[in-house]
Amino acid sequence: MLIPALADEGVFSDQKERAQYLSMIASDGWCRHFDKETRGCTIYDERPRFCRTEPKVFEELYGVPQEGFETAAIQFCLDTIGDLYGETSPEFDRYGRAIEVETDESGSALDFN
Repeated sequence: MLIPALADEGVFSDQKERAQYLSMIASDGWCRHFDKETRGCTIYDERPRFCRTEPKVFEELYGVPQEGFETAAIQFCLDTIGDLYGETSPEFDRYGRAIEVETDESGSALDFN
């Protein structure tokens, strides 16, 4: 789900990028390129910069230093999934299990609860 208010919170310094973001919001609030059946992006390989979960993008748009990227990205996903589906949803549970697997494999002691 896209957040129209994000375009007014100073995230976009480039007005073309802001306009592109706003143009992607469908009448139901979801991105017009999100396929609800497959839960995938129909323009994934060509998606705009602001749709990319990458350290440089998070630093430029949200002021997240690159060393804090992983934690910020995971928290962003948890917040979004929790807001959309609820913290007791299968989606939230599945993402939580994926984080645990990644954490276990990397040996990091990250706490995202």
